[in-house]
Amino acid sequence: MNQINLITKLFVIVLLSLSQFTNAQKFEKSDDPFTAINGVTYHLGDTLVVCSPADYSDTYKYYYIGKNLTPQKRGAYRSDVINKGQDFGGNYEAHIIKQFRVYDDNRTLAITNKMFNFGIDINNALQTGEIACPEYYEYWEDTTRFFTPKNAFIASKKLSGEINNNVIKEYAFRYDRKAYKQNYSDEFSFHSYVSTKKKELIDEIECFEIGRTYIQPVTLEFGSYDFDTESFPMNWDGESVRFLKDQTETLIAEDINGQGIDLTDLCIYFENTDAFQKIKLNPNKAKLLIDYRKSSSGRVDRTISAGIWFKIKHLADEQYCAKKGIKDLSKQYLVCEIQRIDFFEDKTCKYRYLSTSK
Repeated sequence: MNQINLITKLFVIVLLSLSQFTNAQKFEKSDDPFTAINGVTYHLGDTLVVCSPADYSDTYKYYYIGKNLTPQKRGAYRSDVINKGQDFGGNYEAHIIKQFRVYDDNRTLAITNKMFNFGIDINNALQTGEIACPEYYEYWEDTTRFFTPKNAFIASKKLSGEINNNVIKEYAFRYDRKAYKQNYSDEFSFHSYVSTKKKELIDEIECFEIGRTYIQPVTLEFGSYDFDTESFPMNWDGESVRFLKDQTETLIAEDINGQGIDLTDLCIYFENTDAFQKIKLNPNKAKLLIDYRKSSSGRVDRTISAGIWFKIKHLADEQYCAKKGIKDLSKQYLVCEIQRIDFFEDKTCKYRYLSTSK
């Protein structure tokens, strides 16, 4: 009886194996370069960086194992982890293309492990963010481009040419506060300290590159998907982002002469937001995003994280503010021009890249 059961089990296993073999789709092997939907040509030996699953789960949609194309679990197979330090933190994996396989349904898979048949559907993976695209590489190519409040302060002083005692004290208080507090009550040490900070500030102003392209992460909102343009409309809440505040002015310790600091209140003003009104997104990826953002009550969270690339143009004067309808003249405005925007389903603007608008 046990022998019959054993034979039956073996027979079932054979049938299942045959079924899997039969269900495996037909393909042709190729070593020829493959040009993807984004116009990039991939070759054998090129690297693909596997990112997050398209639907933000633990299972990829277009990263497969086996000839029957079983979706791969995240972390089930690790190749050479991409080394991007704190930028990516080892969350993504780099895979080398060993072969291409062209299937009957016109899909092309990049095979990264021939023995276990690990493959990536390049076109669909690009459209859904499961592999990194060139724009994503560009975003993290140079982390010194990321704009900081200190950058904003230095830029405003370089444009205004304003370097007086108040500016030097503000610079010291904002960016070397511990030393400022240690020195401010002694006129001799404070005089020496301020002289040192003046030289430091002048050096920083001289080195700051006004004409460079910088990146500023922000949070925006988007509307309902437009199927004709395959995009979400962006809802800008004004054109400015506040960078430096003067709220702590009354809390600042005075120096030996009883003088406080008149702090800068500064905003970045993006003057060409009209040219960036859409978030282009493949319908498949757009639906996955909405499904992921939808709560049990049916409400959709429509905030989106974005990295804005921009160039600094000038400080706004009264005439410019009047022309643009800027009414709060108690603030300074650093006028900037947007070059491009990268969108992410991630508050840190590091992971879950969605698309780029140029």
